[in-house]
This record gives sequence, structure tokens and C-alpha cells, in this order.
Amino acid sequence: DRIDRQSKELLPLVSEAENIIFTGCGSAFNVSHALAPVFQQAMGLICRPVHASDIAINSGMFVPENSNTLVVAISRSGSTTESVMALRKAASLGCRTLSIVCFPDSPMAKEADASLVLEEASEKSVTTTRSLTSMVLCGQYLSAISSQDSKRIGMYRTLPEIFRRKSAMFEEIGERISQDPETKKYAFVGSGSYYGLAREAQ
Repeated sequence: DRIDRQSKELLPLVSEAENIIFTGCGSAFNVSHALAPVFQQAMGLICRPVHASDIAINSGMFVPENSNTLVVAISRSGSTTESVMALRKAASLGCRTLSIVCFPDSPMAKEADASLVLEEASEKSVTTTRSLTSMVLCGQYLSAISSQDSKRIGMYRTLPEIFRRKSAMFEEIGERISQDPETKKYAFVGSGSYYGLAREAQ
């Protein structure tokens, strides 16, 4: 609902961009890896993940100056040092900026041209759990409405009901695997949009 309500503000940012850079640190950079391929396929634009420190320190290698570039900066807290620096650097280079964060009073929420603030997904845990899932799904849904893909829009809108029906099964599978004495090591692999999720799961 939040993305739909903000669509008049968000859609021009995406539709007018010639290329999109997704950036963040740690788990947020894994979200960037998950979203860039989805947007490239949906929008037909060059979309790529770039670590926030590279935008902040080595922008000339990654961000074309005075180009029609949209930088999507992702951070659970909205105050990650390198990500704030990257957002400000991108703005100074003439890029439009969009932040995806969980706290409305954060620097990234206040300073970006537009912000998606997922307050319901905020958490105080060391590892990102619901916040990461929410940021990934938020970005994927934004790609669907930006490309006016009615099939994907409908699919994302059915996810709450699918989760209600499937969550107990997923929990049971997880408990069974975790209690298997024969399983000593875990490896997570993924390509395309699943690469970022595999990185996060390691």
C-alpha cells in the first residue's frame, strides 16, 4: 500500500532514469544484488549493485557525472556511515536519489529525493531478518509497478495469503533440517536475482 500511495512520487524517478545503481553495505548490499537484476529485466535499463564505499570514495569509477542516473541507497537504519556518504556523493554528482530504509528520522530518509520508509519492518536485532525480507519485496514490487507489469503486480499482492498458508510448512522443514545430526555444513548458492539472497544466507 505504501508504494502505491507514493507512486506519483516514485515512478518518475525510475521511469526517467537512464541507468540505476543500487547501493548499500553488508546485508543492504546483498539486497542491492537481489534487486539490480530484477529492475534490469523489468525496465530494460542498465542496473547494477555498487558498494556504498565505492560511490563515496571512488565515484569516478562507478558513477557517470551529470548523467541521468538514479541511485537507490538501501539501509535498515538509514544512518549507515558509508551509505549516507554515498547518497550525498551521488546527489553532488547530479544523480537523483531514492532511499529504502526502516526509520523515518534517519539521514537517508530525510536527504534522498524520495524515500520508502518501512517502519513496520524496523528491528533491533544484530542480523537483518524481517527488514531484509521487506526491503527485497519492496524493491521487487516497485520494479513491477514501474514497468506496469500487471501479472507481477498481482503476484506480489497475493504473497501475504501465500505466506499464511505456507509458513507452518516452511517452519517444520527448517526445524527438521536443523535437527538432522547428519547435516554438518550448509552451502547456499544462487544466480541472477538469487545471488544476493545466497550471499545473505551464508
